[in-house]
Amino acid sequence: MTGTVFIISDPPDVTVTYDSSSHTLTCTAEGIPNAYTFSLGEHRVGETLVRKLGTQTRGTSVTYTLPDTLTYADTGDYVCTVTNGIKSGQKGQFYVAPPTPAVFQNHSQTLVIGLGKTETISVPFYARPSSGSVQVKWEKTEESDALESHLEEAGPVRLVVYGQEVSLPGIVTTLTLTNVSPTNEGEYSVTVTCNINGVAKTSKTSFYVSVTEISGIYTLPNNWYPLSKNYHTLTHRAHPITHWVHPIAH
Repeated sequence: MTGTVFIISDPPDVTVTYDSSSHTLTCTAEGIPNAYTFSLGEHRVGETLVRKLGTQTRGTSVTYTLPDTLTYADTGDYVCTVTNGIKSGQKGQFYVAPPTPAVFQNHSQTLVIGLGKTETISVPFYARPSSGSVQVKWEKTEESDALESHLEEAGPVRLVVYGQEVSLPGIVTTLTLTNVSPTNEGEYSVTVTCNINGVAKTSKTSFYVSVTEISGIYTLPNNWYPLSKNYHTLTHRAHPITHWVHPIAH
């Protein structure tokens, strides 16, 4: 009498978990056979590969450790790829979005406004407060009163993380100036305050607005990245002009 031997094989089910207290990601696999090869971990934002993590290894699990202090640059999907020889590598992932103060888009637009016009200045940024709302304050130098502005969700904000340009969900704050006069010329600042783990963190940018007879838009390159854990600032100046304003190339 002969019997039939069934050989069961399954590609691995891959699970990625995250321990926020130790900032560790653990990738585990379950399949038949249970001899697994873990490829290099990947940090991705959307379709962009930001960096590779760890080393290729064998076993039943692998752990990736993130920096002790997380910033906006650590936001994204952490992807683990595992194979046991059945089918191609199977993937698991976990999305990490640490609380972060405002980070301004690395290319801003400064309006050169025309006399008698209605002009809107827009400042996009990325922020993820741990609790409460984002507070924004616009000010004009040498004026004590805050200016009335608007805040709304925007499209993707382009930022540079670990040397790669990526898109993160953005917020935009706008200031509208109506019936523009020479008194609107001057230095303006935008301060964004976020509650990060119970601590108010501020980010600030400032720029100069020039009033002319003909308006246009400057596109100015800049590098608005955190210079410290608590505060960062950068100043842009569009000098007064008397002729048509041509865009400045990035």
